[in-house]
Amino acid sequence: MAPAVIFSFLVGAVLASNFRVWILVPLSLIAFLFTLICAYFSGAGLFQCIGSSLLIGITPQFGYTFGLLTKIALSNSTTEPQPDGSTAAPRSDAC
Repeated sequence: MAPAVIFSFLVGAVLASNFRVWILVPLSLIAFLFTLICAYFSGAGLFQCIGSSLLIGITPQFGYTFGLLTKIALSNSTTEPQPDGSTAAPRSDAC
C-alpha cells in the first residue's frame, strides 16, 4: 500500500508542472476504482476496500498541490539579471 501511495503522490506532483487541475478528475477516479477492485478481489472487507481506495484516490491531489507549491517556490527564487550582468540579488547593508 505504501508504494502505491508514494507513486500516486509523485504522479500528482509531476502532473502539476504540465497540466491543469482537471487532470486530477480522471486520475483520481481511475486510481480509486482500480484500488477498489484490487482490494475487493484480494479478500479485504468492504470498509477496508473503501478506505484504501479513498487514500489512493486523494493522494494525487496532495501531490499536485505539492508540485504547484514547488513550482511557485522555484519561480520566486530565481532572480532578475542585474544591470551589470550578474544574476545575484543586490546586497542590503542596512541592519
